[in-house]
Amino acid sequence: MHHLVVCPALSHFHCQLNMNVQRLLNKAGCQNPVEWGTNFLLASEGVRRNVGNWGISLRYLAILARRFVSCSLSGPDVGQFVRGVDRLVERVRCRCRGRHTCELRNTWSTPVDLVSALARCFNLQVEGCADPLHLTDVLPRYASPWEEDRLFGAEHDVFKLDLSGTNTYINPPFSGKKAVNGKPTHVIEVLLRRWAAWCQGDVPTRAVFLIPEPDQPNGREFLGLAESLGGFCFLSFSKGSFGFLPTNAFASNSPVSPGPYSGKVHFVLFQNKAAAGSFRLAQS
Repeated sequence: MHHLVVCPALSHFHCQLNMNVQRLLNKAGCQNPVEWGTNFLLASEGVRRNVGNWGISLRYLAILARRFVSCSLSGPDVGQFVRGVDRLVERVRCRCRGRHTCELRNTWSTPVDLVSALARCFNLQVEGCADPLHLTDVLPRYASPWEEDRLFGAEHDVFKLDLSGTNTYINPPFSGKKAVNGKPTHVIEVLLRRWAAWCQGDVPTRAVFLIPEPDQPNGREFLGLAESLGGFCFLSFSKGSFGFLPTNAFASNSPVSPGPYSGKVHFVLFQNKAAAGSFRLAQS
């Protein structure tokens, strides 16, 4: 199948094609290329030799291997996979104070069960702010701010992609700024305004935002902005009652208990009329 798509620009199409073929073969009871490639990588000498040094659980290595194989244009290349995981480990262990790809160490993920519930309710398709080591792996697509994460199936990146016409979940960075018309603007504001603009269009578009409310005087700033732009807050957690998965959750083979966030957390829905017309809230 890999010879069908040879242009790197079509890598997203290739990922989708692989996943569609995988679903069809699963229904037919056949082992599909992605499953075979994933098992091949995990059983390889290169992976078995390095797994103890990586500090990544076998459960999570299987996620990385599957994402890698799904987007590979040349089959399950063990050497490339090992080098890619080596680089992830190097980034997450970095202790510098700069803002670059080592920020993997600062990523706090949403609990998987909650994302699964949101996905069922809102038919979510894309995890908008993620990286290979901090994936819920509930949604078929994800976006990373780092271009090198394409190796593990990421799309790059949520500030550049046109995600109108999708149903996206966004647990945004809580800090950082982007230049907008020459003015430094908080990343949460940038993302909120992008989706507010897309929701003015006719293409069915929906997003669920996790909005933090830090325990400080201007803590409601982003919730207020989201609501002023047309967002609807449908779920709130009181101060200290919401927990994020720790940054090293990928290291555990067992479920990891979320750690409490000191402030409040809100979930805000953005959707346009086209998306609302086909919306049916799941009862489960």
